[in-house]
Amino acid sequence: MKIFFIIKNKSERVKNKNFIKFEKIELYKKVLYRFKKFKVFVDTDSSRIIKESKKDKNLSHCHVYQREKKFIDMENSSTTSPTPLMIKFFLENFIKNEKEIVVTSHVTSPFLTIKTLNKAILKMKDFDSVSSCIEQQQFSYLKKNKFFSPINFNNKIIQKTQSLPSILHLIGAFFIIKKNIFLNNGLQRISKKNYFYPLDFPENLDIDDYSDLDIALRFNKVRKFF
Repeated sequence: MKIFFIIKNKSERVKNKNFIKFEKIELYKKVLYRFKKFKVFVDTDSSRIIKESKKDKNLSHCHVYQREKKFIDMENSSTTSPTPLMIKFFLENFIKNEKEIVVTSHVTSPFLTIKTLNKAILKMKDFDSVSSCIEQQQFSYLKKNKFFSPINFNNKIIQKTQSLPSILHLIGAFFIIKKNIFLNNGLQRISKKNYFYPLDFPENLDIDDYSDLDIALRFNKVRKFF
């Protein structure tokens, strides 16, 4: 099994997000350190991360490589994410075994534990892919243009919240899939036989904006989670 991270040099919503320090160590390092018992691959456009990976002995389990220019150009000039193509590049260049299990994750999900990840990987015995998510029972609407449509309830009936069908929100803590499944599934990380693995707080926290960052920093200060 291999772990794959894509790490940006610049972040859009939170400035220098991947380099913010948690207990005096940058976020990206804190997360990568946790995976020291795994073989980790990192695709990055950051010369800083590439240099640090060569100097920092605690990153010796990581193979860090320069992002292809075509993917950088695609991200800068298109609304379509190059992520599926970057995963394809990684699989074709670094993974020989067609049935190798690969985990894609983000350093912006800093509270994911190895224990939880190992439990999720066990689901691969019965499924072709496993995806992290948040499961919620809330009255939910789908917004399309200027119109709103109920998703999981009948707005003509007063229902109890606990009776509502669950809504699943995908999050980037992890996507687990085999090389051959991904390449033969239209470069999609969710297969037809997918297990949606729900995460609770704090493991479901993804640092997407400054409010998420504030929660992460405060929580880590109190709990010393990592």
